[in-house]
Amino acid sequence: MLLLTACPTPQTGVPCEVAELVATKCSSCHGATLMAGAPQQLLTLEDLTAVSPLGGTYATRSLARMKDTASPMPPGYAPQPTAAELAAFERWVLGGTPAGACAVDADAGLGFDAGPPPLTCATGRFAARPTVMAPLGGDDMAPGFACSRCHRGLDFEGQNPGGLLGMTPPFDIGGTVYASLYEQDLCISSVADAGIVVEIFAEDGGLTLSAPVGPAGNFYVPRMSGLPQPYSARVRRGNATRAMATLQTDGDCNVCHTERGREGAPGRIVAP
Repeated sequence: MLLLTACPTPQTGVPCEVAELVATKCSSCHGATLMAGAPQQLLTLEDLTAVSPLGGTYATRSLARMKDTASPMPPGYAPQPTAAELAAFERWVLGGTPAGACAVDADAGLGFDAGPPPLTCATGRFAARPTVMAPLGGDDMAPGFACSRCHRGLDFEGQNPGGLLGMTPPFDIGGTVYASLYEQDLCISSVADAGIVVEIFAEDGGLTLSAPVGPAGNFYVPRMSGLPQPYSARVRRGNATRAMATLQTDGDCNVCHTERGREGAPGRIVAP
């Protein structure tokens, strides 16, 4: 991705978007010389991925503080991250805080990221690809694929080139929950069977449907189950939740939550 400003700290080992946010919004206190009582430098990949004594990494703590309206960081009197900067930082954290190579073109004065982070598979295990001869139906079928599109015989992003029709009708809701944003198609999720549920809410906030996450990370509710229109959704594990920011009408969740994300989705549905 091309940035329109020079990357201020190309040696930090993080993507340019992250390096620029840290340099412009954090380093005045969390820099090489700590200021204003800051407890920790936040300059390099090693700084940000170190474990905080308060739990999680400093990257996850930083994200939480930047989103905390009661006790924000940076403090209210200091320049605040823009919505785009915060979204970029959140994508980086949810994507597993991958390293970045931020270089500077001295002639053009432009910073360049190394490109999108690599696709991953936390388990290293993959489900078989369904075919016409072996449709392989079940709760662990084709994690990451667009469930309803495939079951309707559609070839979304080359996932169903033979026009395979599923053994069951399309779902009202179907998708896959992963541990990080950029997991590969057919990767068996590492959060499978971890007591995670996907909850569907009507526009008025009332809980309408609930679907457990199965042995490969997949979840679904059958057709004609009463999907509200529009709806919102969240993923819940115990008391921890991750919720969608906008109302939706399409229940084929992996159409947007692809390997890289489409239609504004940053990537996969990620467990809290």
